[in-house]
This record gives sequence, structure tokens and C-alpha cells, in this order.
Amino acid sequence: MMSNKVISEWYIVNEISENIFWVREPGFVSFFIFRNDKKALLIDSGLGLSLTAAKELFTQLNIQEYDVICTHGHCDHIGLNGNAKNIGISNNEWEKFEKQNEKNQLLNFLTMLEKNGKKPSILNEREILGFNNWIPTHFLASGQLINFANWKFEVKSVPGHTCGSLMFHELTTNFLFSGDVIYTGKMYMHLKDSDIDDFYKSIEKLCTLKEIYPRLKVWPSHNVIPLPDDYPKKVQRALGLHSDGELPVVGKWQKDLIFEEGLIYSYDGVEIVVRSK
Repeated sequence: MMSNKVISEWYIVNEISENIFWVREPGFVSFFIFRNDKKALLIDSGLGLSLTAAKELFTQLNIQEYDVICTHGHCDHIGLNGNAKNIGISNNEWEKFEKQNEKNQLLNFLTMLEKNGKKPSILNEREILGFNNWIPTHFLASGQLINFANWKFEVKSVPGHTCGSLMFHELTTNFLFSGDVIYTGKMYMHLKDSDIDDFYKSIEKLCTLKEIYPRLKVWPSHNVIPLPDDYPKKVQRALGLHSDGELPVVGKWQKDLIFEEGLIYSYDGVEIVVRSK
């Protein structure tokens, strides 16, 4: 079930359980597809850098129509939203998306990549789906249950990375899709709406959930996937040290087109960039 399938020289697809697909855009982001016959539910939708690649992805998976539920509204999570039938996101996240004009975030992101010589190989400026406008069809709230085919997703509010971040717990598989709430590598808490105190509470919520469901498997959107079982506790300990003013600072992050100025903290394999006050 975990064998790689490369589509359009861009997407790498793994079937992680029957009709559940982990889709990677190498070096950038992952999203997830639940398929029921020719319909699908996507948890996030990636960067949307190529119409051709997207068409091939859905053709290969025999998907003709899809909905999206968003962990948050950043450009690497909403790229295929423009072609979705229905889109769910938290109300706080959408209000922030509009207020901060985040529809321009993808352009800023690509500008930064090109400046650093990291322009994605698949990029074709004439068919970037991530530039397409989209609006939510409905808003998602913590505690809400989403039914799709035989799957049941419980919505959980986890602000911190953004003010309206969500994660989705699929109850029949015991899979948790965490978006950018937690992942290995640098975790970014230095956006305009990031909040380190909210992040601490959200990580505590995740750790409690893992105690309730010992076999919970966490599927983040970046880096090591699935998440190592001991990682949430490591992050919790690091945040406890930060709260006590004891987390070591190892560097600084300069303000750029997307992020605010921040301090880089590191402890026991956990790295967090926190917005400067």
C-alpha cells in the first residue's frame, strides 16, 4: 500500500490505507485524498503549480469531483481549491485570509524561491491553479463531525501557527491530519497572526489526544511523515522551556515577504521560530 507512484513528474502518491492517498509535492508540502468511487475529499490541496499535473493526478486516481477541507489558508495548502465543488475552512482563518490579502502569498512565495534559485521544476506560469480565486462554501467549527462515505472526521481547533488552524481526526482509521500545527523541522510561529501561547495550548491538546488514542497516527503536511510517536511530547517540553524563559536561542530570522522577524529556538531536535515582540 505504501509504494510510490510518480504522476506528471511532480506528485508522488502513496495509498496509505484503502482509498486514502498521501500526495507529496517533493520538498514542499503534502496533502491527502479520500476517494469514494469518482468523488473525493481532500484535506488541503497543495500548491497548485500545474494544471497539467493536477489533471493527471485526478485522472490517475479516477476522480471527477472533489471537495476540500482546509487545515489553514496558506498558499501551499489551497492550490487546487479553485476547482473544488465545496470548500470548508474555519471562519477565523478566512477572515484573516481576506484581511491580510493572503491571495497574494503564492506570488510572494514563488518570488522568494526564484531569488534563492529554488524555482519548482513543474512551474508553468501560464497554468498555475494556485492563482485562481476561491471562496469557502461553508465554515468549519471545533467539535463538528464531517461525514464522507464511511469516514468520519472530527474537527479540532488548534490555533498557533495561524489564528484559525484546524486538524482533522478520522475516527475509523485513527488518523490525525495536523496540517502545520506540528511537524519535524522548523515550525513557524512568526507570521502576523501566529501566537506562541495558543500554540502551546494546541500542542497540549494534541498530547492529550494521543493519550486518549494510544494508536493515533499523525499525518503532518511537511518533512517526516507520519510523525514520530514521541515528537509531540518533545515539542511540549520545548514549549514549556520557552514559557519559563529557558529555551535556547540559536539564531534570528529576518523579516521577508511572508514572515515577520523572529528568534530561532532549538531543543532536543525541536526547532521553533517565534515572532519577535
